[in-house]
Amino acid sequence: MSRINVANFRHPDGTSDNININASGAVGIGVTPEQQGAGFTNIQFGGLGNLGASSAQSAGGVIYLYNNVYRAAAGQWNYLVTDEATRYLTSNGQHRFDVAPSGTADTEVSFAEKVRIDTDGLKFNGDTAAANALDDYEEGTWTPTVTTGTLSAGNAVYTKVGRLVTCVAQVSNFSDQSSSNEIYLNNLPFTPAANQVVGSCAIRYYNGPDTVPQVQTNGNMFFTKISNTGNFDTATHSDFNSSNGMIYFVATYSAA
Repeated sequence: MSRINVANFRHPDGTSDNININASGAVGIGVTPEQQGAGFTNIQFGGLGNLGASSAQSAGGVIYLYNNVYRAAAGQWNYLVTDEATRYLTSNGQHRFDVAPSGTADTEVSFAEKVRIDTDGLKFNGDTAAANALDDYEEGTWTPTVTTGTLSAGNAVYTKVGRLVTCVAQVSNFSDQSSSNEIYLNNLPFTPAANQVVGSCAIRYYNGPDTVPQVQTNGNMFFTKISNTGNFDTATHSDFNSSNGMIYFVATYSAA
């Protein structure tokens, strides 16, 4: 390590230096700053903490917040002391969080990127592909409706992580419990990317066999009967055998 003081500012009691500035313009607060590589300016504080930035005001400049490392004259990153190291940087519209295992003082650090935030969203472990970015998370409520007649809905909530949507609901009090019309629920919280079998359901006062929910790209949900024939049959309003007919379901699907 190379430490060169060109200026210092002493505590009023005259016993210690509070601020030190070296020949490269690096500032140390309560510590003598490490000599940094060319084109780089930093403030070192608390012994292991550093805030650094590109010296030039130009496109592609970088700002770093780093712990237990310094940027050596040749531009590589070295450990300050024998311990683990971390680094945060922001540049070109991105934020990046890097970590390094324990290493020996004054030897080069090998950082591994763990998290990146850029214009695509949130990425992990050095992945740069836009398609792999997590770009949305939300929770909310939704209001199921039915194509034929009316119904009552309860506990209708959803969670969306990226394109993956999970919605649950309890639907009951169907005004139509006699027609041969298929049971179509409308108003899904997000439009499905494809026709998909999406989850499970429990139906009471129902004459049909085991049934699973299915969604369509038009935003509808219906209930497909499990069958040992070549046909996909859909639950109808007449499959209810009581005014107390009710459907509980959970559905997870990919949004468009």
